[in-house]
Amino acid sequence: MRASRSCRGLVIGSADSAIGKQVSAWMASHLDPADGWPFRPWKAAESVTSGDFDVVVWQLEHPDIVACSAWLKLVAHCPITRHIVAVDWWCDSLLRNRPEWPVAVIVRPDALNARLDREWAALADEREISLLPFTADRNERFLFDQERLDPALARLDRWIHVDSPDRELAESLRDSLRECGYRTAASDEKTPAMVVYDLDPWPTRRARLVDLLAQWPKARVVGLAGWPGEPFDRLPPGVEIRAKLAMAGNRE
Repeated sequence: MRASRSCRGLVIGSADSAIGKQVSAWMASHLDPADGWPFRPWKAAESVTSGDFDVVVWQLEHPDIVACSAWLKLVAHCPITRHIVAVDWWCDSLLRNRPEWPVAVIVRPDALNARLDREWAALADEREISLLPFTADRNERFLFDQERLDPALARLDRWIHVDSPDRELAESLRDSLRECGYRTAASDEKTPAMVVYDLDPWPTRRARLVDLLAQWPKARVVGLAGWPGEPFDRLPPGVEIRAKLAMAGNRE
């Protein structure tokens, strides 16, 4: 689907990097060639201060490319512009080791396409789509990333089932979901639109997951893993993996 109007974007970083190639592939499927977003090196990052862009994607391939304080000075010149800091897997511990970075703007490779979809749809199509505030915390970012553009999940009358042997984690998730207006269920009595499922310990938790998939075949299933990239032998198809650290908030 193409935009109803042009969305002015800029990518800071290399088009030849893994992140750059991912952004280029996304642009090829969403933008007309004439509307493609240019790539500029980090040494030209001050060009964002012109305020000529609706959205800027900052490639952060490793944590030492730029200090957060220097980055904040740059974005302060264009407060209306939307910002995405696309981090490589090398930066997965960025928010733990350098907590001064705003949680809301940090986007990992597995969530980058969905975040670009949201920003583009809201800016280019002018649809009434909620965007993540710059000041959002970890739980708000996690829920935002799970909702994406799925209209079934955007409806607040849909149930979300949380299943975890960790009672503290489960209650924290349910509280966050309810604060965002969703309805949660601890039992199997309600038919959910989405299941948030704790995969630990694996493979002990596999049988329970298979039963839930059979019970609710139309539900979207998000599996929570203790570590990104962790292998799960015989994981049922269709399960979306997310790291617990991505939504742990103060639990880290």
